[in-house]
Amino acid sequence: MRNIVIDWKKQPCKGLMFYFAAIVLAGIWLSVMPALGADYYDAGMNWGFSWFFFGFAILGYWETWPFSGMKQPLRGLFAGVMSWIAAVVGWKALLIWLKPNNALAVLSYTQFFLFTTAWFYHNWPAKNLRQPLKGIVMSFFAIVFGFSVYKIIGSIDQMYIFYLPQWFFSFFADWPISSAKPVVKGTFWAALILAGSWVTDLIFNALDKPIASAGGADLFALVFAAMLLAFALESWPFKKVKQPLQGLFVIGNTLLLTAVLYPICYFVFQVADYFIMVWTITVWCFFAIIAWFTEPWLYDAEKNG
Repeated sequence: MRNIVIDWKKQPCKGLMFYFAAIVLAGIWLSVMPALGADYYDAGMNWGFSWFFFGFAILGYWETWPFSGMKQPLRGLFAGVMSWIAAVVGWKALLIWLKPNNALAVLSYTQFFLFTTAWFYHNWPAKNLRQPLKGIVMSFFAIVFGFSVYKIIGSIDQMYIFYLPQWFFSFFADWPISSAKPVVKGTFWAALILAGSWVTDLIFNALDKPIASAGGADLFALVFAAMLLAFALESWPFKKVKQPLQGLFVIGNTLLLTAVLYPICYFVFQVADYFIMVWTITVWCFFAIIAWFTEPWLYDAEKNG
């Protein structure tokens, strides 16, 4: 019988290992935290969503500064702990002036600029600045623009629906304008993200799952959970497929997985409203910390081993 060798340094073993490790950590976290007084179903304790700004800002804007001089995995772990603390403090600070739903809107709009500038503008125009100035400049502009949008349109039902087209479009790796200047690429994709948000909202309404409802929020989160697997696998098994087919295949695979998970969650396990939303956000937080914050300690072992 032929021996089966499992190499955790390569895909898909590497991605699956980190994906399920994040699920286990999230399960422990969500089991322990209620005993400490944290209710993740309470809108006033939306720390997980707050982490998406502070966590990814520390990763994408601040590049784990001030721990950047430390060796991995300590650098990533310390930065991860700092991101959790910043998320809680930042959320509580927002609640001093805003009601929970309005604070959520501010964070949503701020995160639109965070991910768009980090992924599609490639941190232009502060890309070449040194830390901590780079982090200060990029965070300042994201926060100012986020608050400005909130002042203009307020808290709307579709405040975070942009996540799906924004993160899906990242699978195209800047195609078809990968050789363009960052300002051109960023503006091109920002326009497509806004258009994609409008189309996504139409689709959710057509499915009778408006994004503001519990069903719509959980469907959104289920797609996001399936998308995490695509990120964990680094677009495997389509890595060698040329764009735009690679991006289309990854997106199609994510939607197919969502279609498989939906009846399992709702008809087999009969999960409660907003459970998938709370669970997905928490899994994403832990995956980012153990896989991306600590790179190249384990997650990039194939490239660096």
